This record gives sequence, structure tokens and C-alpha cells, in this order.
Amino acid sequence: MSEINVVVCSEQTEYRVAVKNLLETDDFNVIGYCGIEADTKTKIQGYVPDVVVFGVESDDINDEFLSFIDDLDLSSSGAAAVILTDKVTVDIVNSAAQYGIRQVAALNTSAEEFSANLKKIVSNERKFSKKINVEKKQRSYVYAFFSGKGGVGKTTIATNLAVNLATKGKKTL
Repeated sequence: MSEINVVVCSEQTEYRVAVKNLLETDDFNVIGYCGIEADTKTKIQGYVPDVVVFGVESDDINDEFLSFIDDLDLSSSGAAAVILTDKVTVDIVNSAAQYGIRQVAALNTSAEEFSANLKKIVSNERKFSKKINVEKKQRSYVYAFFSGKGGVGKTTIATNLAVNLATKGKKTL
């Protein structure tokens, strides 16, 4: 399995550090951190993660929070949502499952167990994505051509590159 990209969403530094410590192996790459706020969806889509770990206190896990995660629509980009919390209860797990959360883990979970569970979640998510033909989104590239002088062929070069990339199946604009 290739390296697993993880984004950590939490307002508390304690949870950010905990996730970082739980994933200190070569199999995982924590590619970004964000809070739980209005522009979280945009940030997560920019990172293109395999897993998004939400670190929150168990008292803050309610229908409003779970609905916020559901609204992020992570499955459309092939990412899975996981919650890391201080206290796991049956009610929290049941509520989370209704909103498509793949796992609710305790803050005191061992690194080996947490890593193994994330690997299994990502593996299952990738299998599921292949079945329903969801392609993993990739970051886009911007190529810019410039010169201080006009008439040197910037437009010609840009057009030819776009045509070449399009013939290779890449999306161009």
C-alpha cells in the first residue's frame, strides 16, 4: 500500500499532537492541519487526503458536528472520516456511523492499533471507490509563461502545451 495522506482537523493542539504521534511511521504522511470552521471543506479539498481525522472532545460530538462532517462530502473525493475523542461511547459510535464516519477511536489508543485501523479503512475505501468509479482527485498544476516583451511566442507555447496535455488525457483550461 502506498503512503497514506492524513489531514488533522481540530481546534485543540492536544489532539493535533496526539494524531501526529499516533502516525509516526513511514506509512503515513500528515499533510495538513485545519480547524473546524466554515472554510474547512476548501482546505481539505486542497490537501487531497486519504483520511481526515477529527480530534474533538466527546461532549462536542453532537448532531450539529456530525452534520458538519457529512456536509464536507469526503467520500466524493475518496477520503474517509475518522473521529479521535477522549471518551468513546456506544451512542457516539452509533451516531457517527449514521453520518458515514468510518471509525471513532479513543485518544489513548495505541499507535499500532490506530495505524492498523487506518490502513484497513483506507484499503476498504480504495476498493469501494474502484467499484463505484470514484477517481482520487489530484492537485492541479498551473503553468505560466511570461516575458517582458510581446510577440515572443508565449501564447503559442501555452496552446501547444495544453493540446499536448489534453491528448494525453489530462484536463486543461
